Parts: sequence; structure tokens; C-alpha cells
Amino acid sequence: MWYNAYGARLARLCVPRVPEENTMSRPFLSSTVGVTLIWGLFAAVPAAGQPTGYEGYQVVEITVESEADVQTVRELQALGWDFQVWSEVIRPGPVQARVAPAAQARLAASGLDYEVIVPDLQQYLTERFAGGRERGFFDSLRTFQEHVQFMWTLAAGHINLAQMINVGYSVQSRPMWVLRVTGPGYAKPAVLYHGAEHGNEQAPASVVQYVANYLLSNYATDPEVAALVNNVEWYLMPIMNPDGYVAYNRYNANGVDLNRNWGGPGSGQDPWGGPYPFSEPETQHMRDFLIAHPTMRVHIDLHGYVPWIMWPWGHTPEHCPDHSTFLAVGTVFRNLIAAAGGGTYQIGTIYEVAYPVSGSSTNYSYGVLDRWAFGIEVVDSDMPAICQEFLNSLLYVGEWIRGYDCNGNGVADSDELASGNATDVNGNGVLDECEGVGDLNCDYAIGFGDINPFVLRLADPAAYSAAYPGCPDFNADINGDGSANFADINPFVALLVGS
Repeated sequence: MWYNAYGARLARLCVPRVPEENTMSRPFLSSTVGVTLIWGLFAAVPAAGQPTGYEGYQVVEITVESEADVQTVRELQALGWDFQVWSEVIRPGPVQARVAPAAQARLAASGLDYEVIVPDLQQYLTERFAGGRERGFFDSLRTFQEHVQFMWTLAAGHINLAQMINVGYSVQSRPMWVLRVTGPGYAKPAVLYHGAEHGNEQAPASVVQYVANYLLSNYATDPEVAALVNNVEWYLMPIMNPDGYVAYNRYNANGVDLNRNWGGPGSGQDPWGGPYPFSEPETQHMRDFLIAHPTMRVHIDLHGYVPWIMWPWGHTPEHCPDHSTFLAVGTVFRNLIAAAGGGTYQIGTIYEVAYPVSGSSTNYSYGVLDRWAFGIEVVDSDMPAICQEFLNSLLYVGEWIRGYDCNGNGVADSDELASGNATDVNGNGVLDECEGVGDLNCDYAIGFGDINPFVLRLADPAAYSAAYPGCPDFNADINGDGSANFADINPFVALLVGS
């Protein structure tokens, strides 16, 4: 969704709505007060780092009516920086694009039906970033530097609950910061939320920050929030693509669409996804971070700016094995957004809701690492309304994974782990019978029938893959050190005895 220089709503890609009065149990007021006090330290700071250099650039909405129009848009897209498609899909219907002055005559001569919805992108950005700084952090978009500064302020104000983690560096050597939020206690499930994988989709960065601020600001006074912080690890990354964010550019500094650059099922097929999966430092760092934190059970990748809630698969119309669970969680997610005045979001697989996608974060996290993975398109509405509309749904995910009962025995997994009665040989905070570790014949059970497949996997990995196609290789990594080898033998025996 876009707003022109005079504030008129241009909402052809989303469901228009006015935020309704909040009827949810968690108060937004405490979060707003907390962040106003924190942001007051920096309210006088100008918007340093605001995107510049877009004088005369336009944002247009093209009415694509045929496959011939689709092809024409793709030919314009080949101009690269001068014509950048910002919609998630090029197909019949409205498609938005950023057009440099050098490409505007080419667009006019293309025969496409289009409307200029932002006549001067620099003026739009200046107004968007400047608004609301005298009131609070969430009253307008924020620069990369402001986001980083705000995260450090939150961490410094809650040293027993929060810490800053540098996941790695971008192409242009900007740090990729994550704020870890959790309380004391036993091994617990974790969630990862990140925004701005596409650098021009900037509202999700504030949505992620809003969750962090809410958890920390209300920990001492709200028992429900304290339970969430104490029983779940929250890894909150507002900006995954810092170079793109600073440049207000969809791609990273190498011109690669990072959400087409992940590995996993169907990867490597998108022309904007780089030379090969994980060719970019940003996706490499995210991959390594996910692998190094096996307790992360949920990965949510927040985008903008159409009302979609999606899950795997992206590369095929076939439903994944856990489609019914994804649908149930997605339905609750959608209902909570609607209850907060966020309108109606479409839910379903990426392939169904959007279009065929290869190289997405969700396909990798679910298809390779066996994590619950969602791609959420955040409708870019007024600040701070969009943050408030998504708060309860994102908190719900923590509640859901905290109480998840993967083995169906009527006891939450986190409670089983806390009691010491659960089998967790690799110490990753996930019940072994739930994650498949030790299930080498993929019969969804761990027993003596897994012995011969386990030996075969250690002795001849290729023969194992041929004999058990589709069985995840990491099921043989019993000790969780990242590889299947002879060091897994004793843990495997212990797992069988325990089972």
C-alpha cells in the first residue's frame, strides 16, 4: 500500500480498512509508554541515513492484463536499477514498480496501462521518515542507524533479559543485528522473526522491534508476558538486508533477491536469486545462525506489502506433510490480525497464495531444517497501527510453540523437557521422537529397526540415500554436532535404550 505526498490512500493491492478500537486483552498503552520513554533519549536526533538519491524516481502501478503484458514488464525489469519491480509477483492484475528517470520514457512507450502513484520518491521518503519523531519511535519509519540504536537501548535497559548478537556482515560490511530476548530457566523452544529481507519493505522492521519492546517493557508487570519471555527464546532481527534497507532497494548490494537465494527444495531456479543458492553473505549468515541454534522451532520471515500469510511449499502445488497444522496456526494468526483492526489476510501455501517461488527462506527452514516456517506479507499501513495489528499474532506464535505437544501425549513438550523425563540426547531442546533424530528408516518411530539403516548411513552415505530416499540426513546426527559420524554411535545406543 502506498500513500501519495498528500496522504491519499492508494490501496489497490490490499484490503482497505481503518484500524478499529483494540478489543484484545494485552494493552498497547504500556508498550507505547515504555517506548516513548526510551525513544525520548533520541527524539531530537535527525533522520541520518535516510535514503537519498531518488529525486525524480517514480513509483507506478501497472495494470497487467495479459501474458503479453507480463512479458513486457519482464523486459523492463531487465533494465535492473532503472526499473525495479516491487510487487511480489508479475501476473495479470496490479503490479507496482520503481522507475528511474532514465526508464520513464521507455515505460511510456511500452503500451502498458499504468498510473503514477508516487511522482517523486525522494519527496515521499523525506516526508515518511521525518514524521512523528517528536512523539515516539513507532510513529514513522526509521533509518538503519536508528533501528540499531534502539535495539542497543533496549538491551542496555534490560541486561538480564536481552542481548545483542551480530549474525554477520552484509556485502557492504554492515552488521546484521539480532536481539535475543529470554528469561532464566531450562532449555526452551525458540522463535526467529526477521524483517526487511527486501530492503524497500521497511514496515516489517518496526513490527519486529515492536514485539521486542513489548516483551521487555511489560516483563516486570504482566505475568503472561513474563511467562512468554521465561519459556521461549525470542530472536528478533528487524533488518536482514541492511544494505538494501539503507538504499531503499529490494535487492542486496550485489543485486540479488535474497528471498530467492536460499537452498532447499526447488532452489536455484529464479533468475534474480544469484549465481547459486547461498551465494550471498546475508543468506549464508542466516543459514549458519539457524543451524547453530537447533532450538529454533519457528522461523517467520516478514515482508510487505500485501495481506498474505503463507507457508511451504513455494516451488510446487503439492501440500507439505504438515499442511493441516500450518493451516490451523495460520487461521488463528489471521483471526488475531483481524481482531486488532488489520483487515482480512489471505492464507495458504506460497505457491497457492502468491505464485511459484524458488529459493525462499520458508522452503529452506521447513524443507531442510524441519522448522515451522511462515512467510508473512505485512500490509504497509499507518504507523504505529501496523505494529499494533500484528502484536498479538506474533506473541501467539510463542505461546503456541511453548505449549506444542508434538508426540500427542497430552503434555506440552516444554513441560516434558523441564521435568527431565523426556529423551533429548542431542540437547537441542526438542523431544527426540518429535524431530526425527534416530529415525533412520523414516517410519516415524525410533527402535531397533533403525540400527541397520544407521550403520549403513555411517558406512556408505550414498547407499543409504538410495535405500531411504527422502529421509533427512540430519536424523543420523544424534549428538547434534552438525554431521553424522562415528561420534554418534554411543548417543544412538543411548537413544535406543531410552526409547
